[in-house]
Amino acid sequence: MKKLFLSILVICSLLGGNAYAEIFNLKCMVVESKIGNGDLCNNCVEDDGLSIDIKNKKILVSPYVEDITHRFLEDKMITNFSNKYIQWIIPLYQLEFKFNRHTYELDFTNYETNSRNMDLYSGEVINPNTFFFKATYNCEKINKI
Repeated sequence: MKKLFLSILVICSLLGGNAYAEIFNLKCMVVESKIGNGDLCNNCVEDDGLSIDIKNKKILVSPYVEDITHRFLEDKMITNFSNKYIQWIIPLYQLEFKFNRHTYELDFTNYETNSRNMDLYSGEVINPNTFFFKATYNCEKINKI
């Protein structure tokens, strides 16, 4: 009886390895979007999905970026995970995302690509007021994207 119980316990622990993989799947709805001069923009962005692998510190699906897991983008993306925020920056495309883990609010900024407002290596923004457009999303957890 003990061997049967231990066998079941071992099998369950082997099969249940993904139970600890913290993957957030979220549906994000646009709350507001603005263009650089401060005017509201209704067609700049649309509702989208977001998927974050917390354990491996990876962004799996991101709004506005069609294939964020493509090796070319993944190698050039800068990610910062803290207790409150998850931030990912794609300097090559001048994109910055900041997700609040407590409120599920996502801020997205697309900086002017012509002005090279972002350092391509560090992702540091030179002038945060110079942007092409900004969007704020409210996200909610879902089972799968």
